[in-house]
Amino acid sequence: MLRMFTVFTKEIDDADGAVSEILNGLEAAKDKMGKNSIGIVHCAEDYVNDGVVKRLSLAVPFDVVGIVARALGGPNLVSSSALTLSVLTGDDVFLKSAVSKPVTERHHLQETMADLYRNAVDGLPEAPKMMAVFTPQMFTIGPDEVVDALSREAGVPLFGCVALRVKGMSAEDAIVVHNGMTYCSSTAAVAIAGNVDFKWVSVSVPADRVLGEPARVTGSVGNVITSINGVSAEDYFVSHALAERNAMNGLVFTPMVARTPDGVRLTRNCIDGDGKGGVVMTACVPVGSNFIMVVMKAEDVEYTARSAMKEVVKAAPNGALIYSCAARLWELGFPDTAEREVLAKTLAGVPWLMAYCGGEICPQTLPGGRTVSALQNNTIVACVF
Repeated sequence: MLRMFTVFTKEIDDADGAVSEILNGLEAAKDKMGKNSIGIVHCAEDYVNDGVVKRLSLAVPFDVVGIVARALGGPNLVSSSALTLSVLTGDDVFLKSAVSKPVTERHHLQETMADLYRNAVDGLPEAPKMMAVFTPQMFTIGPDEVVDALSREAGVPLFGCVALRVKGMSAEDAIVVHNGMTYCSSTAAVAIAGNVDFKWVSVSVPADRVLGEPARVTGSVGNVITSINGVSAEDYFVSHALAERNAMNGLVFTPMVARTPDGVRLTRNCIDGDGKGGVVMTACVPVGSNFIMVVMKAEDVEYTARSAMKEVVKAAPNGALIYSCAARLWELGFPDTAEREVLAKTLAGVPWLMAYCGGEICPQTLPGGRTVSALQNNTIVACVF
């Protein structure tokens, strides 16, 4: 059985104090430790820059993976300046981590993900039931491409998140952590096998917030939608009064919910126009996808979080690892703690940890019963065990 517990510190200005608080917390929780464990770290960037993450990784007897994250939540924790170390542990589970080589060229991606998978499962006594994935936002390769490539190699469900740089929320230097080292173009993964059953929850938008009529993507290149219903993407949004000319970034709080030709449900956010009539999205929306646009407000973030957590509670979990999109944090405005407060109230008594990130990786079951893993945006996802 897989279990989880979390220790945290808010000593962002005191590196020695932060290390001591985490290690003391682990010592106090030593009775919860099973034979096999792995640590998942989420933290403000300061803890990386001040060497705290590296010192902790060297001090603990298990691998540590994770990301720099903007804001965190958990039992007795709502913070934008904390470090959390969530320990996944059990006597009859097997956990193995690995990190990929840097990927800067698309033609090396599949080979690199194949190597990552082989390294992650090497030595496991059986095939993994899931892989936890932590990948950075990069300029050259989309995180959805990373997820798709790793999914082809692994053939098992993937769950995880995309690291997004905190300062300025830029894609530059988004940080993934593996055993004290930091990476801006490598993906870390944890293969999990043994006596564990996973369930996944994914909720993005309320059903009653639809704007306009359904439409179809008729042209796309990478993460740029070039045409919709046979006209340029910008012309489509302007003609339907969804955005103003040369101001496609006005769509940032109007998520797109799409269904691909293969039946995969995707939620995407618009970043801006490309200056050529196209619209730059947070990730690819394939040609032939049908979509709707949905408005999101603060109350919608709370509503969807509450809906998702009701599903988590139904699963009677030993633990829940939860990721929510940074766009949802912005949609809350100020104060931005409402979503985490919903989780704290709904998940009372459940070990849980939530981090905001730049993309959410979660499995979904298609109508025919096939399970696929996909990158989402503007979504709250949970892995329940």
